[in-house]
Amino acid sequence: MISTLALLPALLVQDTARTPEVGDLGGTVWATLADSDRDGRSTWTEWQGLWGHLAGIAVARPIGFETELVVQGIAGETVVDWSSLDLARTFETLDANGDGVIERSDLRGGSLSGENPVLSQAYVNRTARLLLIETADRDGDGRVTESEREAVLSEWKAEEDKEGVLHRWIGESKAREPENRNAMTPGVTLHTLTADIDPGATGKIDLDALARWFTARDANGDGALVAAELKPRGAPEGSWKRITDARRALPPLMPWQRNLDDALAVQKRTGQPLLICVNMDGETACDSLAYWRYRDPAFAELASGFVCLVVSPDHHVARDYDDRGVRMVSPRLGRVTDAEHQDIEPILYERYFSERRVAPRHVGVAPDGTILFDIFLTNDATRLDDALRTHGVQAEPIDFASMPTAKLVGYPDADAREVVEARMLEAALDATVEERLAILASPNASPDVAILGARDEAIPVRAAAVQRLGFHADALSREQIALFVRASATLDAAALQSAVAALEGAAETSPDAAVALYPLASTTTPSALGNVDVWTAAARTSASVGAFPDRVTAFANLDAVDALLAAQPDVAGGALLRATALFQVGVADEAVGNDPTGPFSEAIDVAATVGPAHAPGAQGIAAVCEQAFGQSDASFAAARAALPSLIAFQSDPLVVRTLRALQDSCTRRVYDAIGAKEPYQPSDVADALLAGRTLIAHPSGTEKDATSLLTLLATIGDVAVSGDVLAEALGRFPANPDLHRRYRDHVLASEGAESIAPRYAGLRKAVGDPTLAPTIDWYEGLALLVAAERDADLGRDLAALTQYDASLGAFNRSVDAAPDFADSANHYRVLALAAAAQLESERGNYEQAALRLLACAELRPESLAEKDGLGKTPVQRATVVADGLDADARAAVIEAFGNAGHPLD
Repeated sequence: MISTLALLPALLVQDTARTPEVGDLGGTVWATLADSDRDGRSTWTEWQGLWGHLAGIAVARPIGFETELVVQGIAGETVVDWSSLDLARTFETLDANGDGVIERSDLRGGSLSGENPVLSQAYVNRTARLLLIETADRDGDGRVTESEREAVLSEWKAEEDKEGVLHRWIGESKAREPENRNAMTPGVTLHTLTADIDPGATGKIDLDALARWFTARDANGDGALVAAELKPRGAPEGSWKRITDARRALPPLMPWQRNLDDALAVQKRTGQPLLICVNMDGETACDSLAYWRYRDPAFAELASGFVCLVVSPDHHVARDYDDRGVRMVSPRLGRVTDAEHQDIEPILYERYFSERRVAPRHVGVAPDGTILFDIFLTNDATRLDDALRTHGVQAEPIDFASMPTAKLVGYPDADAREVVEARMLEAALDATVEERLAILASPNASPDVAILGARDEAIPVRAAAVQRLGFHADALSREQIALFVRASATLDAAALQSAVAALEGAAETSPDAAVALYPLASTTTPSALGNVDVWTAAARTSASVGAFPDRVTAFANLDAVDALLAAQPDVAGGALLRATALFQVGVADEAVGNDPTGPFSEAIDVAATVGPAHAPGAQGIAAVCEQAFGQSDASFAAARAALPSLIAFQSDPLVVRTLRALQDSCTRRVYDAIGAKEPYQPSDVADALLAGRTLIAHPSGTEKDATSLLTLLATIGDVAVSGDVLAEALGRFPANPDLHRRYRDHVLASEGAESIAPRYAGLRKAVGDPTLAPTIDWYEGLALLVAAERDADLGRDLAALTQYDASLGAFNRSVDAAPDFADSANHYRVLALAAAAQLESERGNYEQAALRLLACAELRPESLAEKDGLGKTPVQRATVVADGLDADARAAVIEAFGNAGHPLD
């Protein structure tokens, strides 16, 4: 027993510097549990009695406090009775209407407000009984049936260690994460009470702290607490505030580090404690912290006495990097990407969280590893302020901006990393390739610096970045790996193979590397059918295949073959002739909407009797027929057997259909494997690639052949060959809008907006048909417009202006060469002009802004009320811009839009 038990609480010294202290909610519940005679007064003697009881059953650990709460809440009195009778009675009480079903929603009450003499007994009862309902509700439907009730009672009776059963139930409840993050489930309630009773996460109850809490609330000094003294104090003004748009618009100010290694290095250098913050979206206290305290300069100043890390499980932006490779930090938390605040959780949990996942939470850790404070699930945020004020250590600041780049590269501090990344971007803007290469040449260059290099315009810089990323392959995030592979694919085969080798080396320790390696290995695996370049060359030299015979001709041919075989049953090649005739009848039936099942089935049977000399043709027939029946494996096997001997016969329509059957069957096999959550075969992807690329090159290939193959590649996550396939497909079908959409998305994701123009120049050259140049120009204009909108959305105004002007130039070329394209081109030109006008206005170029608005008002009035890709109409943009123009320019713009039928507000 602790010596302070012998002291009256009034005699205890109030050590205000000692932190942390017991919270109001935990103290109030303690007082309720201690009030053994239920007279509404919680005396110091009763507090000692509860302490002695808990010390006896659980060595005064928080689990003993939680268990006592459950026991008293179920029993309704301070009686430690571990019999099943208590549970059975509680179930009967909860089943008020006696229908055998207990609804969780029927249990109400338990407020901690008001003047009830047993202030929180209802709260205790409700928590305990909700825990019982939650435990019994095995199917999670919010209802406890008679069978579920009996299952819990049977388990309870069978267990000798009743206390251990309760400990398990409590642990399971605390481990559950509620769907509603604001819901006070039993687990959340118990976490909150634990945080109040053991705020330092020591694993034991501090009676001294409880005694100080008792004394502080015993207003009349009579050695007992009554309802008025126990009434919880309101949270201080400003603790958890409602989030407003004005708060959301403010920038986060917390000085987060990006990872634990950097944080520990800074801690070693400065001697500052760590501050580990846990936050999640949609929880009231977390939201208040994120948008009030984490944006408050005074709080940020307190936090500057710590080395700060943040954990959040939520996504806040779609990507971690923009099209230029610049980090896209969390708008909620600032400074860290989603991957960083998510991926850091497991190691922090293991080291510092005492096997408890709760939010919000703030843990202070001294340089020697001592936990200074662990504040979680508190209703009073000023406790956090006090802890930061007490334990913070200010460090001498370093002027990273004045340090040479060579010294900064790899410096383990978020401030230093930001300076290096800014210099990398500045060097790119100044076109100083040597400086970018020097940064990437450092063995300490971070993955973030290398990502910037991977999206660089200069090929030597991209090559150096790819090499640097390869060194970090085992530590890259999934998005970083994707950017690494995309950059490798823009260089040459050797660079891509180097990326594959790096990922192979990392795959054993990095699940993300293994995931990325699989589609890479699949799309870089050669097909057993031969070299794809040879197949496509043969396809290009083939004649466009003719149509199969119509239905009348097909039946006539079948009759002729049957007559021949009747006269000469053993004629050489007779079986292949009949299989072919039956196949053609089935194709003819298919063409007019008839069921081809009969002739196709018979064709398969006859083809099976064909001898080795004519096997390729027979297998081709079987492949196409089995494909029609949806028999992917049979179609695949037949096509694989047929095609090696048919490479030089691609003018035959059967060969084209066999290639299509192979592509279709391989695709289906891959999709079936993915649907079953099983690994697909790389050889299936390789064969689909060979068949699909051959069809794209073939005069009889179709746009559907191309999109089918590209959809397969997108499904498996390929980034290695999609670009080549897209270029081949657009060279073959340069007017296909879906292919252009896929192509611009690929180029933007792989190389960035600056590659749009050169890629389309290459496409014009590959097509080589001047009559198609206006079409390609039109699609280039649209791609550049999309790129401009992306830049504008990311706040890169100068880059966006450049892309808007390039888009206008491409549309102008298209219209000059093909006036019929004017109407559709003018629509997009209006959107580009209006968006560029607003950017010019924001940069102070008001004269240019007015000229652009006047041009778009005259170009196509019907488009002035249409939204662009950013959701803004030219009218909306003109309204904003006009306010900043001088009187004459403003009047001219208003008049122009009014004449166009769209008066400005």
